[in-house]
Amino acid sequence: MPWWDAMRSAKVNRFLGKTDWRPPTKAEGESIVGKFDDCIRTQPRRAVSTAFQPVAQDNLSWFWTSSPYAGNASGAWFVNFYDGGINDDLRVNSYHVRLVRSGQSSAFSEFNREFAKIGQYEAAHLAEKRKEEREAAAKAQQERAQAAANAANEARRNAEACGRLYAGKPVKIYAGKVWGMDFWVNAMVTGVGNGVASARVTGGDTRSGYEVGSIHEKNCNEF
Repeated sequence: MPWWDAMRSAKVNRFLGKTDWRPPTKAEGESIVGKFDDCIRTQPRRAVSTAFQPVAQDNLSWFWTSSPYAGNASGAWFVNFYDGGINDDLRVNSYHVRLVRSGQSSAFSEFNREFAKIGQYEAAHLAEKRKEEREAAAKAQQERAQAAANAANEARRNAEACGRLYAGKPVKIYAGKVWGMDFWVNAMVTGVGNGVASARVTGGDTRSGYEVGSIHEKNCNEF
C-alpha cells in the first residue's frame, strides 16, 4: 500500500489489544539489515534476521518505514530485506507493511509526528500531480497549435507550388532511395487540381521502379 495508508493502518491496528503499533523507523531497519553502505547489493547477499526469511524475495521484500526522506518532501525510507538495502522512494508507491511496537518512546513520537503530517503530504502530492497535468495539457495544446501551424504552412507552400505548375511542364519526381542513394526521374505534368498534380515519367534513372510512361500523382510541392 502507499506510505500514508501504511501509517493509517498502523494507527487503527488493535492486534493483541495494543494501540501503539507503527511501521519501524529507518534506524530500526538498519538494526536488522545493517548499515546501507556496508551491505547494499553485496555478493553473496547479506543474510537478514530469520524472522524475515519468508518475505526475503526480490519482489516481496520492500517494507515501508515511518521515517521521512529529508532529500525529498514526497519521499520516505523503506527497507529491502532481500539485499539488505535501505532506500527512499515516493510515498505514493505501494510497498509492504510490517508493524512493530515497543521500546523507544522517541520512535513512537516520530511516528505520531509523521502521522500528523499525512494530510500535508497527500495535499502536496495532489498539488504536484495537478501541476504535472496542467503542464502536460499546456504542452499538448502547444503541440496541437504547432501542428496546425505546420499544416497551414505546408498547405500554403503546396498551393504556391500548384500555382507554378501547368500541363506540359517538365519536372523531376523524387523516386526514393535505392541502395542508399537518392533517385530522381524526369516527368511531364499532365494535370493540376485540388492541391495535387499528376505527371508522366519520361526518363531519368528508372532503376527505382518508376517506369517510363507511368503516371504518378503527388502534392504539388513534391515536384
